[in-house]
Amino acid sequence: MITDGFLHWTLDSAQKFSIPRLVFYGTGIYATTLVQVVGPTSLLQRGKSDTEEISFPGDDFPWIKFTRNDFDPKIAYPERDTEYFQLVLEHGRATMHSYGLLVNSFYELESIFLDYWNKKCVPRAWSIGPLCLAAQPSKAAGQKPSWIQWLDEKLPQKNPVLYISFGSQAEISKEQLEEVKIALEKSGVNFLWIVRGNDQSDSSDGFENRVKDRGIVVKEWIDQRQILDHKSVQGFLSHCGWNSTRVKTCDGTLNGLVKWETLKMAVKELMEEESGKEVRKNAKEVGEIAIKAMEEGGSSRSSLSQVMNELSDLQAKRIA
Repeated sequence: MITDGFLHWTLDSAQKFSIPRLVFYGTGIYATTLVQVVGPTSLLQRGKSDTEEISFPGDDFPWIKFTRNDFDPKIAYPERDTEYFQLVLEHGRATMHSYGLLVNSFYELESIFLDYWNKKCVPRAWSIGPLCLAAQPSKAAGQKPSWIQWLDEKLPQKNPVLYISFGSQAEISKEQLEEVKIALEKSGVNFLWIVRGNDQSDSSDGFENRVKDRGIVVKEWIDQRQILDHKSVQGFLSHCGWNSTRVKTCDGTLNGLVKWETLKMAVKELMEEESGKEVRKNAKEVGEIAIKAMEEGGSSRSSLSQVMNELSDLQAKRIA
């Protein structure tokens, strides 16, 4: 039985019928390890302020530093008698008593954290990703969508494009959307911005007309994989969901406003400066390693085979 880690109640069902339960979280093993190590301890409560740096316990990762502001307030300041806190405990309990943990990552990317987990944490973890490479991207029949045609036009011009999408669930405030618009306009970079219908940004302020030569705003459903696979796209600005990094907010908290000045600086650095070229070079190299990990004989494919063989052997022993 493979279930989402948040469906803790499936452990009871699995145990009732003697079925091994494998847990899946969308995050990499680094984030999972950090939550596992920090969550049950009082590390976050020992800091004298919200911005005081806290070190990872032990001597394994001395370079890892974090603050209370790096965590959701419900984690940084837990109220133990709330339903939320009890639910978090239930998730952790169910995970620890499951047969294994499947990780949407690959060994070469997070080897030191996977090794740490399997040495000091439970249950055993296997990296079997990135799962987005398990199937080839779909190719729509007929005429290309307008945004793909626009990206095609940018390719011979050698104008790298920044792709912007804030996901389907995260609620972005009107104030934050306005900051993004100012940053994009002042940065001068090429961009493709996917805007949901319920986003509250003012669409009558002339923004789209002022940036029409280098940016487009799409207000309909798109195939994100198709866009990210396009060679014109050289950067991705997101809402900082799982497996992403965050620019600093104005007050240093997770829920603070990201000002346009910070966004402009980050966008220009990524899309135009030498440091951004280095980031893209590293991303390409990591992507190539990820592809190999998912191929026959690769680390992720081998890990998945190992899990399947182990479970098959376990079932055979039970039958015998």
